[in-house]
Amino acid sequence: MEFKTFKNNELRSIDLISFAPILKEIQKIASPPDLGQPGCILITESESKTKVLTGYPPHVKSKIGNLHILKRGDSIELKTEKDQTVYAGVTIFGKLKCQDEKLDPRWFDVNLYPLTQDKNEGPELPIETQAKTWLAKGETGSSSKALCYWLTTKRVKKLIESIDEHCRDDLKNYPHDPSDFKRCIDFLEAVPGAKDQFEKMKKVSGEWASLVKNWPNLTRLYERDKGKASSKELYDEIQKILLSEKINRLTIKEAKTSAKP
Repeated sequence: MEFKTFKNNELRSIDLISFAPILKEIQKIASPPDLGQPGCILITESESKTKVLTGYPPHVKSKIGNLHILKRGDSIELKTEKDQTVYAGVTIFGKLKCQDEKLDPRWFDVNLYPLTQDKNEGPELPIETQAKTWLAKGETGSSSKALCYWLTTKRVKKLIESIDEHCRDDLKNYPHDPSDFKRCIDFLEAVPGAKDQFEKMKKVSGEWASLVKNWPNLTRLYERDKGKASSKELYDEIQKILLSEKINRLTIKEAKTSAKP
């Protein structure tokens, strides 16, 4: 979570820990949000400052100021202490934009956002349009985003990297529980073209190779328990697969170590 303050029309970062009392006040008024949907920000206008806090809906009023929620695709005009206008918004891909010039409307409409920046690149492919729309409107997670990265195109990879500069740390992430698995299923349904490439995930990591091998059974358990509050059997099966892969990896590592003279 990141806290930023506008002062003298400049944007600077502030240690969030020092604002713990404000967070406690917010939590008294509003329930914590579902952070499965990225890009929610909280804007507080109080006294001479405009503060932007990422992560906490909803729209409420309290003694600490006026709080507004901006979801993906939303934007707002704010005033600085010198009565200058600052434009803030969350792009369709969940990135916070704050500047003293009007925001590019293409950042806030998936139909306007150009995936192809160069005419020589050729037209946008169906799988790219599907992936772009899913990134803008779908419930994304690290494992489902890994699917999107590895199973689509170079242009989609560039888009994901531009959305999240730290995404390279998560590109081999795999589902750990039914919620992760659901997001992966939702991605494959939203981007049908990726299904044909699904076997490629076996090359991403040992965990993905084991999960892909057992995907039909996992999907069967997911479909059987869909709509229920939880699916213990699906969770246990995922954990069993991951544990088996971990043991296998350690066994191979120990065998290699023992073989050394």
